[in-house]
Amino acid sequence: TIQILPPKSWDPVDKALRSISRFDWLLFTSVNGVKSFFDRIKVNGLDVRDLKGIRIATIGPKTSARLNQLGLKVDAFPEEYRAEALAEVIGEVKGSRVLLARAEEARDVLPKTLQEKGATVTIAPVYRTVKARRAAGDVKPALLAGDIDVVTFTSSSTVHGFMQHFSTRERRRMFEKARAAAIGPITAATLREYGVRPAIRAKRYTIEALADAVVKQFA
Repeated sequence: TIQILPPKSWDPVDKALRSISRFDWLLFTSVNGVKSFFDRIKVNGLDVRDLKGIRIATIGPKTSARLNQLGLKVDAFPEEYRAEALAEVIGEVKGSRVLLARAEEARDVLPKTLQEKGATVTIAPVYRTVKARRAAGDVKPALLAGDIDVVTFTSSSTVHGFMQHFSTRERRRMFEKARAAAIGPITAATLREYGVRPAIRAKRYTIEALADAVVKQFA
């Protein structure tokens, strides 16, 4: 339903990397952000040693694990995997300079909250998410025929990307039988915008927890 592409311009990222030492915090909200950021670090002739002294905060266990694999310590990691919780767990940021590596289009709650706390936030768009142009293979006919029991959604962008392939009438028809499973509250809220009730919710906002919730529902 979605494709991950490079940002339309690398200029904001490259500008931030040229003065990386001035930042106090480096924030990541996804594994995609980590991969793209460090790919760009190499393009600019830098490496992890240039991040010395910068504290790192992340959302999600996979994001933290990827940074650990790169030999980097994660200083702040919220129990709840959403932007609001990340802003809270970082704590006092007044006067701090924060670099946020994220998708080109994302919710503004994290930078706004940090700015309200007195931080100077620089947004570095390291990738963008776009809707896939076509529905994959025979998925659409199978959904409309009622052959699919559950549809899993792992982000708001997957919801938007999925829904574009169906009319309002088709959505109503397919979700009379199929159940929608959402990875977290933001994704669930996006489903409701399309008139779809999230019948299955993960207890933790991970793909593993989502899979467990689906299994429990159908066991």
